Amino acid sequence: MSTRVIYCCALSLALLVCAGCNSQSGQTVAGTITLDGAPLSQGRITLVPLDKGPSGGGAVVDGEYSLQLNLDSLPARYSVQISSIQPTGKMIKHPDGPGGELEETREVIPSRYNSASELTIELTTDQSEPFDFNLVTSN
Repeated sequence: MSTRVIYCCALSLALLVCAGCNSQSGQTVAGTITLDGAPLSQGRITLVPLDKGPSGGGAVVDGEYSLQLNLDSLPARYSVQISSIQPTGKMIKHPDGPGGELEETREVIPSRYNSASELTIELTTDQSEPFDFNLVTSN
């Protein structure tokens, strides 16, 4: 078999594989996040599938986020986890070195919105509204 025939077969196979990759539907998930009424300055949002589908995540900047998920089928339900690590303003001992210091940080979002999240969303084929989250630090 000639090199040209092998090359054409390999190229055809690659094109078929790529065409299959595009069969998933892309779903944009976007919205705003506030904490105690103010836009969340910085953080991270993560979507964890409750049934099936890929997980996804992205940055939160000035209270806004936008991420893209490639889904095989809709509807799809997700648990939403929101996190924001902020400096406390204190310096603490560096755990890896004698005499060194580093800035202390803490999670400012209550666990009910991240590690023990109560937030869920359902993505549908006709979803056009943003997913906005208004978080509060007090119960």
